[in-house]
Amino acid sequence: MYDLCPKCGYTRCAQDEGPADQCPGCGLLFSRWERHQRAKRELPQPPTDDRTFLDRALDCLQLTDSGTPSARHPFFWPRLVGYLALFVWGWRIVGYGYRDGAIWDSWLIHLPLLIFHEAGHPLFMPLGNFMHFLGGTLMQIIMPLTCFVVFLFRQRDPLAASFCLWWTAISFMDIAPYMYDALNPKLPLLSGLTGAEDAGHDWINILSSLGMLHKAHAIARITHAFGVLLMILAQLWGALLLVRQFRLPASGGSDDF
Repeated sequence: MYDLCPKCGYTRCAQDEGPADQCPGCGLLFSRWERHQRAKRELPQPPTDDRTFLDRALDCLQLTDSGTPSARHPFFWPRLVGYLALFVWGWRIVGYGYRDGAIWDSWLIHLPLLIFHEAGHPLFMPLGNFMHFLGGTLMQIIMPLTCFVVFLFRQRDPLAASFCLWWTAISFMDIAPYMYDALNPKLPLLSGLTGAEDAGHDWINILSSLGMLHKAHAIARITHAFGVLLMILAQLWGALLLVRQFRLPASGGSDDF
C-alpha cells in the first residue's frame, strides 16, 4: 500500500515479506494509521490567534476595544470614588518625601506594610543572613505585586489591579526613608532604638554588605522616584479604564444611585 512508511521512513523492497498493509520495518498498519489521520483532520481546530504579544497584553489591560467589556461594571461609581480617594491620598504621600520618615506617620498605609515587612524576615531567614535582612523589604513589595497578578490574570479586573499597582508604588515610597536613614540613622526602629544603637537596621546591613552604604541617599532618592513614577502609571491606567467604562451602557446593577 505504501512504498515509503509514513512513520519510520522504511522503503519496501521486492524481497520483503508480509502483508502489503503493514510496514516491514516498524510494523505500522497503514489502514489503522489512515483512520487515525482522518479522525484528526475531522476534529474541530482551535481558532488561531494571530495577534502580537503587544496586542494580547493591551487586551488584558483592557486598553483596546477588543479587551473592553460590553457593559459598565455594576459597582462603577463606588470604584470611581475609591480611585479618587487613592489619587488624593497618593499625592499626599508623595508630599511626605523620604528624608525624615514622615510617611511612617501615616499609620493606615505604613502599619499594613510593616506587618508584611516583619513577616518577610523569618520567611527569608533560611536563605542566609543577607536575605534575612533583605526579606522584609522584598515581602512588602511581593504582597501587593501578588495581588496585582491575581486581579489582572485570574480575576480579570484591571481596575482592581491598578489599585494594587498603586499599593506597590506606595510600598517603594515607604522603603525609601529606611534606605535614606542608613547613612545617618535617626529613625526609631521597632526596638525603640535607632540604627546607630541597634544592629537590626536592615539597610545598614544590606548596603554595608554590598559596600554601598555611602550611596544610601542616592539609592533612596531613586527608589522614591521609582515609586512616584509607578504611582503615576497606576493612576493613568485607572483613569483610562474608568473613562472607557463610563462610556459603556449601564449593566443594570447597583451603580445607579
